Amino acid sequence: MGCFGSKPIPPNPNEVDLTHFELLKVVGKGGFGKVNAITKLDTGELMALKRMEKYAVLQSSSHLKMVWIERKIMSLTASPFLCNLLYAFESERELFLVMPFMQGGDLRFHLKERGTMPVSTACFYAAEMILGLQAMHEKRVVFRDLKPDNMLLDADGHLRIRSAHADEGRRAGVDEIAWRGLVTYLFFLALALSPPPRSPLRAATSVLPAFLRSATTG
Repeated sequence: MGCFGSKPIPPNPNEVDLTHFELLKVVGKGGFGKVNAITKLDTGELMALKRMEKYAVLQSSSHLKMVWIERKIMSLTASPFLCNLLYAFESERELFLVMPFMQGGDLRFHLKERGTMPVSTACFYAAEMILGLQAMHEKRVVFRDLKPDNMLLDADGHLRIRSAHADEGRRAGVDEIAWRGLVTYLFFLALALSPPPRSPLRAATSVLPAFLRSATTG
């Protein structure tokens, strides 16, 4: 089955593009477009396809910069604890980013649904989060939206950080951090940034309290 219509479209033999995938259901929507679950035709592997309308992206230079940084960071930081970029291509009207499909959802959902988690589970997630942050810091990348919403779980229950809200850093300092995220974590983020977060463990203090609070209130 091809990507458009009922008639199959042979995959492009020269490069990976939309003809190499089968589009499944829409699993999310964003400011510039939507996210589809997809399968790669030659392997059957389940992936996620972020589709962005060029018209929307080109409305302002800040939008274009945001998309470009997201693509660059995702391709720069290869780690089993980050949502890495698998493929990137474009059509006449859209930009496409292909990523691993995270079937487990985000940690905010699980914290809300479960209310509590064992200390061992909280430590497991915290350790994988720190390894993801370490992979970013090794590439001089500063993550600026650290919260459970951006911690995704794969089909095996392993954690990956959604790295869309990251910046390349000349200095990992406060002036390079965009103050975003839930108000719940701003106090802990302030602690993590004073002095600047030179280690993943220090940066992780902005979200660890949520894990530990849920682990100890049951």
